[in-house]
Amino acid sequence: MGRAVQVAELFVLTCSTDPSFNLELEERMFELAERKELPYTVRFWVNRTCLVKGKTKSEKYGWYDERLANELGIRVYERSTGGGVVYHDLGNLNWSVYAALDKWSFLSPVRVFEEHSRFIVEALSQLGYSVRFAPPNRLELEGHKVSGMAARSSVRALLVHGTLLVNADLRALNELCVPPPSSPKVENLCRWRPTDHTEIVLSVLKRNPKKIWVIPSYDNFSPFVIERFEGYDLRFIRNL
Repeated sequence: MGRAVQVAELFVLTCSTDPSFNLELEERMFELAERKELPYTVRFWVNRTCLVKGKTKSEKYGWYDERLANELGIRVYERSTGGGVVYHDLGNLNWSVYAALDKWSFLSPVRVFEEHSRFIVEALSQLGYSVRFAPPNRLELEGHKVSGMAARSSVRALLVHGTLLVNADLRALNELCVPPPSSPKVENLCRWRPTDHTEIVLSVLKRNPKKIWVIPSYDNFSPFVIERFEGYDLRFIRNL
């Protein structure tokens, strides 16, 4: 039987938009979850413009226009999860879930994505978006894809992460990315209602504890408006 989605005990806001830093931190937090040194945790993060590819190239996952990426100078990074290539920029909110597991905890891949994206669906619903989970690993709004997910697991831990198109450059995304077969058209949430990363995170926090770790960037830039988190238990740390 599948286990119920837990309420997050910890939230992490990563202010750096450096893709290398954010992807390295993804691995570090997964390792902490494996060692049971991290509670059930949700992280929000944003990358500057780049492409991020999965571990394995496959037509069923989609790919990207390698010639155009080279011409435009778009860097391509690799993540540890499966799936195809995703486009990131400052209008794309990324979220990750880290959970320690025991060897008796089993969920089908589709259930993993559905259960661990439920908090995003509920938060967006509170903001007026009729988002729903669509198998195998995406969130849709009126037939448009607004989020895609990928995952990895071991006998000790699970990582599920996804993108959320808030106000991304869809022209660049569509020119660079080759979607998998039968994938619906992508669209930004802002097509239906103006929003930003901070509003979405605050909507998630309404149903969860107020403990937040903030990892500031070294250039003092943040994709989140920290002042809007007044009243929350913020702890500023340099790294994990």
